[in-house]
Amino acid sequence: MAPSSLPPLPDIVLPEHTFDVRFHPAEQLLASATISGDVIFHTYDQESRVVEKVGHFHTHRQSCRVVRWQPTQGDWIMSGSADGTVSRNDRSGKQLWLSSKMDAGVSTMEVINDSGLVAAGSDEGQILVFDSRIHRKKSVVVKLPDEDRQEDYITQLLVENDAKSLLSTSGDATLACYDLRYNKQKLKAMSDSQENELLSMCLVKDGKKLLTGDQNGVVGIWNYDYWGDVRDRITHMQNVTSLDNMIAVDDSTVVCGGGDGYVRVFCVFPNAVKGVLGGHTDVSTGKPVAAEIESMHADLDEGIVATVGQDYHIKFWRVGDALKMAAGETKDSDAESEDEEAASKLTRAKRQKMKRKAAQIGKQKNTASVVVKFPDEDRQEDYITQLLVENDGKSLLSTSGDATLACYDLRYNKQKLKAMSDSQENELLSMCLVKDGKKLLTGDQNGVVGIWNYDYWGDVRDRITHMQNVTSLDNMIAVDDSTVVCGGGDGYVRVFCVFPNAVKGVLGGHTDVSTGKPVAAEIESMHADLDEGIVATVGQDYHIKFWRVGDALKMAAGETKDSDAESEDEEAASKLTRAKRQKMKRKAAQIGKQKNTASVNAKKANTKAFFRDIDDL
Repeated sequence: MAPSSLPPLPDIVLPEHTFDVRFHPAEQLLASATISGDVIFHTYDQESRVVEKVGHFHTHRQSCRVVRWQPTQGDWIMSGSADGTVSRNDRSGKQLWLSSKMDAGVSTMEVINDSGLVAAGSDEGQILVFDSRIHRKKSVVVKLPDEDRQEDYITQLLVENDAKSLLSTSGDATLACYDLRYNKQKLKAMSDSQENELLSMCLVKDGKKLLTGDQNGVVGIWNYDYWGDVRDRITHMQNVTSLDNMIAVDDSTVVCGGGDGYVRVFCVFPNAVKGVLGGHTDVSTGKPVAAEIESMHADLDEGIVATVGQDYHIKFWRVGDALKMAAGETKDSDAESEDEEAASKLTRAKRQKMKRKAAQIGKQKNTASVVVKFPDEDRQEDYITQLLVENDGKSLLSTSGDATLACYDLRYNKQKLKAMSDSQENELLSMCLVKDGKKLLTGDQNGVVGIWNYDYWGDVRDRITHMQNVTSLDNMIAVDDSTVVCGGGDGYVRVFCVFPNAVKGVLGGHTDVSTGKPVAAEIESMHADLDEGIVATVGQDYHIKFWRVGDALKMAAGETKDSDAESEDEEAASKLTRAKRQKMKRKAAQIGKQKNTASVNAKKANTKAFFRDIDDL
């Protein structure tokens, strides 16, 4: 039976948190890196569906974050640790080499060749290339200048162009390309800072395009060797919190995983999100949980992808299923379909809610006086989210769940569609006018503000995409010619400005009255009495709350900061934004607390380290 026709391999249940998994290049063997500093080996057989632990060794005193096999033979394995060292061991666990320490913990690593050259990135943005054939203190063969380094932790490294180039993504939201050639070791190019941390990358289209995944679930599409800025984006992955991992399984199909625990499939050229293979689940209920996917690797010869999540499970997925999904032959997994009812409520909330309310209203009203009815061919294809009457009652603007903006002529005997925009990437939920009616702003399902020129309705002219942690922009009101108050799916009331475009802060949020903490109580409606200087919002917490227009204008002018409520909650709400660095440091600290440093084992480790340092001298 061919592997692609077999059911997935059974899960590997791990005893502790695991940061990384890697398939052996030539055998059916999987290595995983654990928080206690161990490397664990499992064999697998798709024919018999047997997965078996066959060994492990302890190589680091702190957590083991990264593992990489020798690229072609797999005779040895490299591991990187939170203690800043890289170790080369044979498969029995015998240490063949240990690097000198980096300036901080090893965050990612990539083996360059079979001889033992390895590039490693740290929590502080340092990148070093070690030669594991050389004694530890002299093994650094490439050390890039401090002025060329990225400013935050390195999230992924990619060795390219016959080991002549090294690509690096970072928590400072930049992509860098370094020259590794002898006597030319320097920064070749660094991108403009993107809107969010860049967490992952992969090559497609025969290496001509590079894809990056960021903290907000946006895929950036780059032309190879043009690293100034992205050339295109895929922004319409629903309910994705972050794209921590991605693997190209063919020249245009990518499997990705991230902060919500789901494994998704998308394609490029044409760009399309194809579906969900499945997710890491709560074993007690079988329901998907937000168990962030720590690592992902593929054995394309065997046709399987492995993912490890914060639920301590390694799960396996068929590459064939991903390719079928990309070709439109299969739909999302049943697990995701069951969970989507809850997980995507925000995505389709307004349409279902409005249809329900419309049905209730329809029962109460038996007659209507219709004076304008546009032809069916002129109508938008989904629920209408907002209407705006303009131009002395001569024009009607309409946003819709089909992601279009329409302009209708209301004049007598000229009642028709004047213009309809191209379909945008997400449902358009709200709109308002600024700049004396010369600009129209729209808010969409992913929290993106579209900026339109009035009377040019073909497409947006600009966007504001950098509102952190915003799920949707359901309401917006212009309180002066350039200042807008908005509210949406996360229950917060925010202030932003246009020309120049800037997110100014948070006035506050709808809160849980028992705790005083903000809750995801979607803001259903918002209205302003500008004469009285107040804005009213109503949320799904059954509260109408009031906000001062003056506070919004002060915030726009930079005279005040975010509300205390948001500041307190931001520690939790923004954890995903700085997830990997803080998570690794925190978990390493937790392990440290659990282990008694005065134990006999610790003393033995310290003694070994002492004599190893003496040998180095």
